[in-house]
Amino acid sequence: MDDKEYFAHSAISQSDLKLIKKSFAHFKNKEHREPTASMIFGSALHSFILDGEGSFYSKYVVMPEIDRRTSAGKAAYNDLLTSGKTIISHDDWYEIMQLKSNCLNHPRAKSILSKESITMEGALFGKLEGVDIKGKLDIVSDNWVVDIKTCQDASKEEFTRSISNFGYHLQAAFYIELAKQNGVNPKGFIFICIERKAASHGVAVYELSKKAIDLGYSEIKFLINKYKEYVNNPDKYIGY
Repeated sequence: MDDKEYFAHSAISQSDLKLIKKSFAHFKNKEHREPTASMIFGSALHSFILDGEGSFYSKYVVMPEIDRRTSAGKAAYNDLLTSGKTIISHDDWYEIMQLKSNCLNHPRAKSILSKESITMEGALFGKLEGVDIKGKLDIVSDNWVVDIKTCQDASKEEFTRSISNFGYHLQAAFYIELAKQNGVNPKGFIFICIERKAASHGVAVYELSKKAIDLGYSEIKFLINKYKEYVNNPDKYIGY
């Protein structure tokens, strides 16, 4: 299933639940949100690390040096815009290559990402509390659900704060539930954290605690039922 089909599917994702946690107004207006530069970079990095160069170049094109003041330059740039591919700057492309190299230099990250270990990846679907759910898992490796995160600081202290601030525990519980419903019995959840634009270009691998996963699952069930309340009461005020 390609990204267009996946995002068009009406099932609820963990990102939807995070929006619902803010307000139903945020959820209802999600179609109007344009991807940020950071989101585009993250998607490109994921593709390059997980899918390989062939798949990457089918979806992305690196911006060549073009003099857009000339007719030839304008024509070349127009070809890029109409290619149907996402344009990546040369600087971002260089960073993506560097970050993949950093990732594969980390012994455990390299082992997790080895093709022999990967048992599942891509879009999964299920049902929770009677609601259709969906998720795009990075990979399941040796029965660990694995997610790659870019960050400014991959230290344990900073990433622990990020888990709470960005609801990563909710995401982890959601993906574990989807994996279970699709025939996998996960050992747990692992984050591969890759620093961006930091002098150390650090990489870290962390296992999320069972306590955090259980908390995430409780939040998921609460938010799913909140979504059902919204569906059953469409005239209810949807703001904060």
